[in-house]
Amino acid sequence: MVGEVGLMFLDIRGSRTFHRVEGDSKKYLGTLQWNAIRKSLDSGGVFDSAHTLLVCSPAPLVFLEPRITGTAATAITRLEDFKGHWSYREHLNEQVELIECLNRWKSSQMGREVLVLGGKHVAFSQFSVC
Repeated sequence: MVGEVGLMFLDIRGSRTFHRVEGDSKKYLGTLQWNAIRKSLDSGGVFDSAHTLLVCSPAPLVFLEPRITGTAATAITRLEDFKGHWSYREHLNEQVELIECLNRWKSSQMGREVLVLGGKHVAFSQFSVC
């Protein structure tokens, strides 16, 4: 927290590499990170007193439509990195779940705002949760 601004940084690589847990149903962020996200967004969590939440993700939370992402990732070798995007078929459930979690947090108190920043050298996006 910085004043009334909460900062959430997501790790989208660790659960698929060096923090990988065999059989984890949350392959994109991992169950441990999901538990921390939910706890921080719950009433009494670290972001309970925040009025604005800034969520930072290495890949855009919302970028291309899933069919485009999947086709590009498998058909064009240089775009294979798209398999690491939120909208890739294996990660869609977690994409929707995160958007729903952020929306619940925002809706739980009047005047709250959520800003999601995502990107790296090849892509950048910004959007607000309605």
